[in-house]
Amino acid sequence: MQWIKHTINNLLEQYGTNEPTELADYLGITIIYEYLGNNNGLYINQNGCKFIVVNENLDYYDQRVIITHELGHAVLHDNLNMAYLEKNTYYSRDKFEYQANYFAANLLLPDGFEKDIEFRDMTLEQISCMVAIPIELVKIKLYP
Repeated sequence: MQWIKHTINNLLEQYGTNEPTELADYLGITIIYEYLGNNNGLYINQNGCKFIVVNENLDYYDQRVIITHELGHAVLHDNLNMAYLEKNTYYSRDKFEYQANYFAANLLLPDGFEKDIEFRDMTLEQISCMVAIPIELVKIKLYP
C-alpha cells in the first residue's frame, strides 16, 4: 500500500492541505449534497466531469469521511468501471473499497499521530471519538 501513501504525499506536497473538500476543488471534482437513502456517497466520472455525491442527511463529520473515501476512488480508481468489472471479471469490489478506506485513513490521520501525548493510553474507541473518524479507519491507520 506504499503506492497509496506515495499518492497522498504527492497531493499534500502539491496542494498543501489534507482537507478533502479543498483537495476535491483543486482536482476539479464537484461535491453534491443530495438525499441518497441508505447510501452514504458515490463517485461519478461522467465524460470527464467528476462528482462526489454525499448523503445530505449525514452529519458534518460523517460527510467529511465519506468525501475522503470517495476522493480515494477518484484519485486511485478514476477510470475504473466497477459495474463492468463485477459483471464480467472476477475482480472483487472489496479490494477497491479497502484501498479507498486506506486512502481516507492515511489522508485524515497523519503518520505518527498516535504518539502525540493526548492519545497515549487511549483505547481505539477513545481515539476514534477524539479525532471524529470511524474506528474502522483508525484501525486501518494503526494496523494496516
